[in-house]
Amino acid sequence: MDKLDALYHTSPKRQRELHFWAEDLAIIFLTIVRVLGIRWVASSDRTVKAVWLLYRALHAHINAAAADQSRDSKENSKYRGLLEQLTATAFVTETPG
Repeated sequence: MDKLDALYHTSPKRQRELHFWAEDLAIIFLTIVRVLGIRWVASSDRTVKAVWLLYRALHAHINAAAADQSRDSKENSKYRGLLEQLTATAFVTETPG
């Protein structure tokens, strides 16, 4: 969750790309927020819900970015690593539905 927050919070361009994918898939866009030490229950609940609802858009965006030849190899590698984590059985089965 922290890696997703860092990916999209630090880059308005990436957030716009994710927003595009959400619109394309007819998904309501929710902001992924960082889970804070103070009021962690509320922030973690918001973050889990956002990731769960945006899962298809996140997967589509990260998958497209990992294969994008216009990005440098370091960035492609970062996206491939995130894609592996996002599609891992443990991640998918631990997310509430």
